[in-house]
Amino acid sequence: MQAYDFYYLYQTYSCHGQLGGSDQWGNLTTGLKLIRGFYPESKSFAFNFPLLVDKEGKKFSKSESGQKMLWLNSEKNQFYDFFRNMPDEQVKVYIKQFTFLSEDQINELLKLNNPPKLRVLQRILYELIFILNY
Repeated sequence: MQAYDFYYLYQTYSCHGQLGGSDQWGNLTTGLKLIRGFYPESKSFAFNFPLLVDKEGKKFSKSESGQKMLWLNSEKNQFYDFFRNMPDEQVKVYIKQFTFLSEDQINELLKLNNPPKLRVLQRILYELIFILNY
């Protein structure tokens, strides 16, 4: 169905690109194959991104039961609490996914995080998301 959806968007709206989580790669490439089957000259493309996962490696998903979700239209304090309470190991993963900071820059920021309760990386993520969202 998602492959046909991509084909429909291409045919109807001249949509050449689609993006999705890494768990959707098969759907994305099947859509590309379908489009290129009918339109061999097509320059269609697909991007995928690593999934956002929690500290146990479980993906954040609107369909997961029992998991408190953080939506882009959540209250400001919910964002703050989410990032402030994020474990240090998890924030290192997210800072790499949401910023263009180099490994050296991240390590320098971690040196500033002394004592660890300063939660420097958590604050950077909060500010970044807050700026983009509001």
